[in-house]
Amino acid sequence: MPPPTAEPAHRRPLEREGTASKGDRRQQSILDALESLLTELPFAKLSIGQITARAGVGRTAFYFYFPSREAALTALVARSVEPIYEAGGDWLFGDDEPLPSLSRGLRGIVELWCEQGHLLAALIDAAAQEPAMMVLWRAQIEALIAAVAGRMGRDAARGLTWPGLPLLDTAHTLGWMTERYCYIYLGLRPWGRTPDEVHRVLVETWRHAIYRSPA
Repeated sequence: MPPPTAEPAHRRPLEREGTASKGDRRQQSILDALESLLTELPFAKLSIGQITARAGVGRTAFYFYFPSREAALTALVARSVEPIYEAGGDWLFGDDEPLPSLSRGLRGIVELWCEQGHLLAALIDAAAQEPAMMVLWRAQIEALIAAVAGRMGRDAARGLTWPGLPLLDTAHTLGWMTERYCYIYLGLRPWGRTPDEVHRVLVETWRHAIYRSPA
């Protein structure tokens, strides 16, 4: 089966429009079950039967929401990345003073890793081994990177960034660096560094890479 195409997390609903509310407990229980199983087994070894047994639902309920395992995985990846948009929304999509909102956004990412590091690490590990998973994960991170480049472009127009800053290259470097840095230090307990240390390093790295002076 060809790998599914993932839409950006902030645009893709987890439910079928018109058939279930976002808070539908059965749908969320399926995703929760898949999330739990991914910390125990590679995605390639998971069956729909295992997912439904863990969720406490039947196959009919699974197929009502998801036509395949891959579709459920797509929804889980989107759900996992969604909090990053929520945490970084002020900086990603706003035009306020950049440093305070940048710091808040990066703090939100660190907190997400503190709470969901086991899942995010499992997703990254799965992406390294399974092409379909890599397509999904990369699509989500690339959507975030596009939003980062957009904010940098707006700040460049205001003269706040380094002159001639290559927006997309810088956004790619910062985005994937942040993913890997959090994976290494917050992916598993005991953490390699404290959350405050990770936040401090990320803020300083992003600030010096983008802004030529305190903005």
